[in-house]
Amino acid sequence: MKSNRLYIGIGLVTIGVLLIALSLFPIAHSATLWDSAFEVHSFGWYYYSTIFAPLTHLHLGIEVQQGSVDFIVMDEENFIKYNSSQAYQYYVAPYHPSATRADFQWIPPSSQRIYFVFDNRKSLSSKFVSALFSVESSGTLLPPMALYVGIGFLFVGLEEGIRKRQKQANNTPKDAQPVSFPNMVLACGSINQNSVNIQFP
Repeated sequence: MKSNRLYIGIGLVTIGVLLIALSLFPIAHSATLWDSAFEVHSFGWYYYSTIFAPLTHLHLGIEVQQGSVDFIVMDEENFIKYNSSQAYQYYVAPYHPSATRADFQWIPPSSQRIYFVFDNRKSLSSKFVSALFSVESSGTLLPPMALYVGIGFLFVGLEEGIRKRQKQANNTPKDAQPVSFPNMVLACGSINQNSVNIQFP
């Protein structure tokens, strides 16, 4: 029974360490956001829009066949100005003028609707574009709850081991101590080589 408790403690510690390690091991996830092939007509433009959560990591890939387009990214307010031929502003980082092929990453600055515009308004010919947008995220092999479960297993296993050691220490025999007997008084005794005569008063 005592050995079983020791094995249980070792098993719980092992499970706890594995859960902690796997819950801290980083991995990357990638989910397709938009995968499309389309035509951008001459003197025209094409766009895609969506709302992002804060700090979303985007992987943007575009490819243009037979020519180039201006790839412009802007918020909703500036998209309205762009659509009305007014002066507008755009995000500098993802801006690719005369893009034929582009593959890059970008993080939207805030949680809002973002417009990805393929501008072909200066061209006399239509362009065929392929676009692949994906969301990159990081995580761990196990959910965060596994970390707390692993810590619990680790402490319980260590406690079992400590109890086992304490019981072994308590059951270990101590060094033999001299045994004392009550004083015995022999009175009037005499000893010779052949016999022992003990006389009591």
